[in-house]
Amino acid sequence: REFMREERLDGDNLWRCFCCNDFRPATKTLSIWKLPSHLVVHLKRFGGHGNDRLRKRSERVEVPDISRIDLSHLVGHAATAGDLGQAE
Repeated sequence: REFMREERLDGDNLWRCFCCNDFRPATKTLSIWKLPSHLVVHLKRFGGHGNDRLRKRSERVEVPDISRIDLSHLVGHAATAGDLGQAE
């Protein structure tokens, strides 16, 4: 859930207001409104530490029963026009 944490935009990373075109401090949050119908999983095939050469990993991967995976805790609320700073 780290990728969904609120992020402060300030200093060299200010947000440009689309109304006044000025740079302002703001907060940014990533929300998932709806789960996709397909789940893509990326497996890390190569590993190594520091200056070691990359080596192909040989560990066995066991895949759980996909029908039992509950990702609903990752789904946030749907944004409204008011949440986006626009007139409704």
